[in-house]
Amino acid sequence: MNPESSLELRLPSHVPLEDDNYFLPPPTSAKGFSNPIYQPWERLVSRLPALIESRELQMEVQKLPVLSTGSLCSGLEWREAYVVLCFLANGYIWASSLPVDTLPPALSVPLLEVAGRLELPPVATYAGLVLWNYTNTKSNGFRPESLQVRYTFTGTSDEAWFYLISVAIEAEGRHVVQLVFSAMDNLETKDFLEAEDALAQIGKIIGKMNDILGRIHERCKPDVFYHRIRPFLRGSRGIPSLPRGVFYDQGDTKGEWRGYRGGSNGQSALFHFLDIVLG
Repeated sequence: MNPESSLELRLPSHVPLEDDNYFLPPPTSAKGFSNPIYQPWERLVSRLPALIESRELQMEVQKLPVLSTGSLCSGLEWREAYVVLCFLANGYIWASSLPVDTLPPALSVPLLEVAGRLELPPVATYAGLVLWNYTNTKSNGFRPESLQVRYTFTGTSDEAWFYLISVAIEAEGRHVVQLVFSAMDNLETKDFLEAEDALAQIGKIIGKMNDILGRIHERCKPDVFYHRIRPFLRGSRGIPSLPRGVFYDQGDTKGEWRGYRGGSNGQSALFHFLDIVLG
């Protein structure tokens, strides 16, 4: 940790830790969209596991109208649209034994608009699968048992647990952020004992994060993850069965072949933060 880099890493403003989750957004409400125009999306995503299981998802998506994003009325609704459309898009592509290489306009047009607005790739990412896809209906903090996911591809408790373990790790890791800046401040003022104490606390928190990760096997069976869940987390880049990626059909002969990496915990800003400050 280099004290000279502290100004580069400092957050825009210091908010008390108890009032700020830093890289973890607050739990998402289950209200959905305020405008009923988006009910076709909501109806499909609420039935997503069943439609995938019955192999009806692709047929149902083909019936969707191309909905305008103009009625999304808040940042939360733009995020909700991203989550819903990413689940529908990845489900559509990977619902069959062989992936579909063309995303229809009913998904590609709004997904490209929403992803562009949020400056994210138009594919299921860590943000869409995990960070914006959980809610907390209990009062006992961020233990994975107290959390719920809103959407899954498979409807299995294994998939929900996989996402919730990631949320719980993010929640524990948020305590590291303020400690890092405290340690840097202490190094700048040559208060080495306080800096050492902050680093010791950081080490304990990372240990707790590791303990949470170790709980993944409690409810997420390896064979279920590998054979049923993992295929839906794929992207469209570097996939032999999608040599050109996926064609995002925008209608009227418009569209583009695109390739993206799939969702991964490696996209966690917290992990990158730790990598930068701890080397």
